[in-house]
Amino acid sequence: MAVTMSGRTIRPGCFAATGTRSPIVFSKRALKLQHTEINGPRELMFRKGKVQSKPLSQVALATDGADISINTPATSNSIMQFYKSINDKNLKQLEQLLSDDCFFDDYSFPKPFEGKQEVIKFLEQLITSMGQHTEFNVEHICEGDDFTAAVNWHLDWKKKQVPFTRGSSYFGFARDGETLVIKKVQAVIESPIKPGGLALGLFKIITSLFDAFPGAAESAFVLFAHFGLLPF
Repeated sequence: MAVTMSGRTIRPGCFAATGTRSPIVFSKRALKLQHTEINGPRELMFRKGKVQSKPLSQVALATDGADISINTPATSNSIMQFYKSINDKNLKQLEQLLSDDCFFDDYSFPKPFEGKQEVIKFLEQLITSMGQHTEFNVEHICEGDDFTAAVNWHLDWKKKQVPFTRGSSYFGFARDGETLVIKKVQAVIESPIKPGGLALGLFKIITSLFDAFPGAAESAFVLFAHFGLLPF
């Protein structure tokens, strides 16, 4: 099974995350990006035993280690291995890619998954739900400092893009001896509901109420925190 990397230009921009469940914050000062240009429509196909490339400025590492990348950042290699392992339904390989204290925060779920055991259990459920013909397609990877990277992706079914499956993920890595392992993941997936301007109107109403009744707003936040409904 293959991981496809669509031929697109990696655009400037970065994000960092702090705390146990913090929002994604975009800041050019937080991360210095490695801006990789992809000239023309190109494609990477990652297959067991070799890497096939229709000329691209970076080549990624095959999961089984048969081919070693050239001029590709280590974090990009690890990310491509991560999604290839999911597509291949290779839980053993996924375990090797994760740190023991891995933290996986999928914003579709009320609480993050903490520790390798919880994360692997979640990924196993994800793999099962994907069926036999659904795969992750990595669109582009944005490298940052301090072993961090941002990824845009979507899901394909038999090489056809599945509607409402575009997503973005933030990866944080750590060194385990000589090995680079995934320590933190935050994932956001496209919502099938597209409220458009209605969402901005509703947001304005809520913030206006907060401003008009700050005491009640503070009490509401205390109540939300008590029931674990806040991300901090």
